Amino acid sequence: MAEVREVPEAQVLAEGAHGVFVGRAGTQLRSLKPGLVFVASCDAITPRWFTPRRLVIECDLRSGEPVLLRNFVDDVVIELAINRRFG
Repeated sequence: MAEVREVPEAQVLAEGAHGVFVGRAGTQLRSLKPGLVFVASCDAITPRWFTPRRLVIECDLRSGEPVLLRNFVDDVVIELAINRRFG
């Protein structure tokens, strides 16, 4: 399970930063301590499961640099697809 939500102030890297938290399927992420795997200031963040073991996080970057905190969670590979604005 992957969920996008605001990042606790102690972990904020940029103003308006959100993160992707990953936990086991069938659990309530808010009731447990899920793993923060990605933090960035994005206009949109979309976690997509391409297979049960491959999560791709898409980010329309607003500002700053995105940070992938973990490449793996259990047996799940985590990848980034960053869309940067130029101009």
